[in-house]
Amino acid sequence: MSKRRLVITAVVVAGRTQGEVARAYGVSQGWVSRLVARYHAEGEAAFEPRSRRPKTSPTAIDTETVELPCSPPSPTGSVRVCARSR
Repeated sequence: MSKRRLVITAVVVAGRTQGEVARAYGVSQGWVSRLVARYHAEGEAAFEPRSRRPKTSPTAIDTETVELPCSPPSPTGSVRVCARSR
């Protein structure tokens, strides 16, 4: 059984406090609170792990952008980039 399921079950079914459950499972009370809120909002989907990858990356370079090397790679394998072009 996953830790998420145990935490949610301990609070929702067993009626234990979020603080008590957080201490018992060695997690933060904020995480317990988020899991319980997610369970009330989404039901069984709350038991599934979620990606921590950001949905957007505002500073990322466009996928169409290409790096143009100035010179061949050095013996260490590094390449100096002179310009960026679309």
